[in-house]
Amino acid sequence: MKTRKNSLLLLMLVGSIALLAGCKKKEDEEAKPPSKTQLLAGTTSKNWRLTAAAGSLLGLTVDAFTPNPYFTFPDCLRDNIYTFNSNKAYQVGEGATACSPAFSDSGTWAFNATETQLTFTSNDPARASFFSGMPITIIKLDNTTLQGTIPVDIDSGVFRAEDVPVTLTFTAQ
Repeated sequence: MKTRKNSLLLLMLVGSIALLAGCKKKEDEEAKPPSKTQLLAGTTSKNWRLTAAAGSLLGLTVDAFTPNPYFTFPDCLRDNIYTFNSNKAYQVGEGATACSPAFSDSGTWAFNATETQLTFTSNDPARASFFSGMPITIIKLDNTTLQGTIPVDIDSGVFRAEDVPVTLTFTAQ
């Protein structure tokens, strides 16, 4: 009888330990949020397209995707595909509407130390992307949206302004 009670107690003790161990989450099983590099470049590479660009000028919001007297992105640049690779390389290629001559760019990309700015460095400055060398100050970066601001100088022939903040929105493809 004593052996039976000890066996029953041992069985209850092992069962309790197993139940408690099963309820405890292991740290390595918890989902970690993706890094900014993973959000931008995926596990190996990720494609993005510029879907909006707008700036504030003299209290007015100027949509650079709509014809205006200050600055309008050409159609052939608006549909370009920006590919960010996890090895910190990038490529820009033509979308459906090609520029003449055709446009392409490649180089490296980097975040600043606090991952609040993204900078492109072109391999060929003569063919560099519009954004090459300008730090994009990140407003939002998630799985589907990269949004940030760059300072742009505008000279329409009639009006000149320096460091106009332009908000760029890229959408994952």
